[in-house]
Amino acid sequence: MHFADLTPYSYLAKPPYAPEFVRTEPWPQFPLLNIGWLEPGYPYTQGLVSDAFIDALMSWRDRYPVHETRGFHQCGYCHKEGKSEAFAQEFRRASKEFRILGNGCVYAVPFLLPHYVSVHDYQPPSEFIMAVGTGPPSSRDVPPSGPAAAG
Repeated sequence: MHFADLTPYSYLAKPPYAPEFVRTEPWPQFPLLNIGWLEPGYPYTQGLVSDAFIDALMSWRDRYPVHETRGFHQCGYCHKEGKSEAFAQEFRRASKEFRILGNGCVYAVPFLLPHYVSVHDYQPPSEFIMAVGTGPPSSRDVPPSGPAAAG
């Protein structure tokens, strides 16, 4: 499933998911923007990110998972490359999303984003990289100016 970076999120924000969707959002007062919804056939920015960024991304993923579905989404790039089934089960499929608090917005992120960044060299937009920072805030409370203000 492909959604361009920084576009309004719409995937599960419509009936029949809408009531459950709002209840499970950590920061429902902010608009949701798509990040990292990659799919073969659509170009994406490539580049390297630091190991610290990947570690912080994983902290957000572990802290704010949302919307687990009954099926799995598999990495379309690995599928095209014919990766082994064992690799597929452990590293390239997922069934949920996670959230990252930005500056006046929340980023809606597929659970496979760390895989896309580390294996397929996806480079997210700079404002998203800044929002990931060093990891999530210590609570679900919204800091006055986003995660960076949390210290």
